[in-house]
Amino acid sequence: MDEWNTSELQKSSASDPGRSSSRIIRRRTIVKGAAWSLPVLAAAAAVPLAAASTVPGCATQKTFFTLPDSPSAAGITTVFVVPAKVNLITVTVTGGAGGATRADWTILGGNGGLVTATIPVIPGETLDLIVGQGGASRIGPSYGANPSVVTGGQGYGNGGDSDPAADNPNSGPGSWWGGAPGGAGSAILRGGQPLVVAGGGGGAGGIYGSNWTYYNGGRGGDAGNDGEANWYASGGSRIDLPGGLVSGAAAGAGTFTADGTFFSAPGLATTSRDGAVGAGAATQPWGSGAGAGGGGHQGGGSGSRGGRNGTIALGAGGAGGTSYLDTASGVAGNITTWKQSTTTTARQGGQITIEWCA
Repeated sequence: MDEWNTSELQKSSASDPGRSSSRIIRRRTIVKGAAWSLPVLAAAAAVPLAAASTVPGCATQKTFFTLPDSPSAAGITTVFVVPAKVNLITVTVTGGAGGATRADWTILGGNGGLVTATIPVIPGETLDLIVGQGGASRIGPSYGANPSVVTGGQGYGNGGDSDPAADNPNSGPGSWWGGAPGGAGSAILRGGQPLVVAGGGGGAGGIYGSNWTYYNGGRGGDAGNDGEANWYASGGSRIDLPGGLVSGAAAGAGTFTADGTFFSAPGLATTSRDGAVGAGAATQPWGSGAGAGGGGHQGGGSGSRGGRNGTIALGAGGAGGTSYLDTASGVAGNITTWKQSTTTTARQGGQITIEWCA
């Protein structure tokens, strides 16, 4: 799904800025005080569509709204006014990716949802669009330095924040930091009710490093999926840490050999469309935190956290937020996930594309 890379979408939109007079675009902040990202672009193009309609001269019109890779957590909102004589639109909606962490390799956050659907519409009606931003990747300038960005992406269901209480750079028996934040969901709404939602990905678990040995947390869950479980073994003993659970449920505290030296803390739950905050505030200071949940129609829970007293702790990945189709309103389509980039540490936001024949 490399066609969803934001850079390629920006090139496409920049080549044909704002030709369509059949829509109205307004930008609003999702969270009070959030600054808009100026590079957000929308474009329209007329392309002949064979066999798409029996009406002579019918052509496909296409417009998209996308977030560039950016340090900002802010998503975007805008509106789309259905053109005259249009009764059906085809949409593609993607959610923001969860943030990554890294030791000697990259531990990815979860992929955002990818939803393709058709929506029955009324000419002249207004649909609200919300494009969700990705979670920040917690990758410091060096292994001993603490990444300071902890905020989840904002959108239709914000990604959960990382818990900075799990951070401990340059002290103790090693250096570590909390798990990464979750990505936000993207959505198309009618009168405040969601027609299509693409969930955000869950954040990756944190990193622990000591004497040039690094231990990774679990990978963030894709939209609609649990976070990756994590485990730690030493001297024949082992602790298993469950990843965050989809639909906001709290992950358990994990299971471990009863040798008296392990501890564990459960993941956090959410009852809203926002992802849960990454687990990390702990009874034990040793070690990294768990990934946060992604936002969506229902937010994802965070992963659990645990380890061996006095030496090391690890975190599991956060769950992705859920995607959604309002079939009661005649919306029909498919729900999958998109493939995030593995070569960037920037926030990877979502996108909304709308096509119609007129």
